[in-house]
Amino acid sequence: MKRIAVSLSLLCASSAVLAVEAACEPIVAATEKTSAQPARHTTVELGDGQRGESVLADGQVHIRMGERWMKAPASVLEAERKLNADLRKGTIKTWDCKRVGTETVDAVSTTVYSYRQEIPGLPKVDGPIRIYIGRDGLVYALESGGTRSRIRYTGVAAPKL
Repeated sequence: MKRIAVSLSLLCASSAVLAVEAACEPIVAATEKTSAQPARHTTVELGDGQRGESVLADGQVHIRMGERWMKAPASVLEAERKLNADLRKGTIKTWDCKRVGTETVDAVSTTVYSYRQEIPGLPKVDGPIRIYIGRDGLVYALESGGTRSRIRYTGVAAPKL
């Protein structure tokens, strides 16, 4: 009986690892590492000229669309954890991952990867997504369609509300 339990646990562990294509592992690992950072400031520029920001500091997420900052509900961080878990186990389909070059983002040298992704319940993304990963394993930029996000990790503080 013990031997069966050990075999099942090894099978489950190996299937979790196999859920992510080997070529996609740097992308998944960088996403997980980025989410684990205690502080980060993300700016998002939408293709239509709109801009949004989010700041994670002191365990709280703040968001700004337009001029006003507001606290985001705690469920935002829980949703991020769930997305990362779904990405790791393959529920979020990620494929066609390839290294496409290098680029500097805000004075940080990054490796650029291209990939495709399908998240259940969300509209399909046309074309590849580009992710810019620094030597430290953190994500510094993302591009998809006309949307571009940039992330920084130093000098981050909660905004005044």
